[in-house]
Amino acid sequence: MYFFKSLFILLISISLYSEELVDGKMGILTNGITNASNKEYGILFGILLEKLSANEDVKSKLKYYEDEKLILNEFIEHKLDYVAVNPIYYLKNQNLLDPYVKYYWSLRKYESKFQKMILVVRKDSKINSIKDLKQKRVKLEKNNFMGKLVLDKVVLEKTHIRYKHYIKSLDYTNTDLSAVLQVYFKKSDVAIIPQSAYDLICEMNPAIHKSIKVIYDTKHIFMPILSLVNNQSSKMLFPKMKKIFDNIHKSSAGKNFFELIKMKNVDVISQKDLEPLKKYYEEYIILKNKYKR
Repeated sequence: MYFFKSLFILLISISLYSEELVDGKMGILTNGITNASNKEYGILFGILLEKLSANEDVKSKLKYYEDEKLILNEFIEHKLDYVAVNPIYYLKNQNLLDPYVKYYWSLRKYESKFQKMILVVRKDSKINSIKDLKQKRVKLEKNNFMGKLVLDKVVLEKTHIRYKHYIKSLDYTNTDLSAVLQVYFKKSDVAIIPQSAYDLICEMNPAIHKSIKVIYDTKHIFMPILSLVNNQSSKMLFPKMKKIFDNIHKSSAGKNFFELIKMKNVDVISQKDLEPLKKYYEEYIILKNKYKR
């Protein structure tokens, strides 16, 4: 009799636990994330996230941050279960963030899990190397923070001078396509874009490929957005969110979600996956401190 009572209590407990809502308080750092500061976009994103999360009994609550210190403090204090940030922000604060992170996600904008950055110029230009960038005009998509770091690092490596003292100007565009078109139509000398974006642009317009060449490329180590899951969040949050993202393409809400954020997928990554990016950033900091002018 005692066995059956215990079994009944256990089954009831499991049933109640499975129906319990799991908190999913999310923070998004608007700086460096496309459309994140747009109010209408934010409302729609919140509605779609809430709808997707409700299917797995996750109670989502979304908050946008412009203050970089505030989102850091609220993540550390576990006022947020997970955050989405640009990778530069993570790299700058990795020593403060990593002790509080249990899982890492990366958002994929193109087909490959990680991106590589390239510098492209017109084939009929006289630019063949990084040293040829002296007093040249450079274009970069406004949220491509890693592209700016790549430019500074490679100019430091080759010239021992910070990019802002070497090139003529660095201006921002709304899209990667715009950056390439500025070079194609000779309104700029150089564009910095992800290789995957360039491949897609050339596929749409083969004439661009015939006129443009790559003068520098990196390894596949970059991602547009990094998401961090707090190690103090519910044990059920990660598996529930993973299930949502694993099945997200099967629903209209999921397809609308990715279309809105202009991403293709969400990948679980490890600390080991992040090591090449961290090493790249560490090398950059060493160069920047060595050549301060």
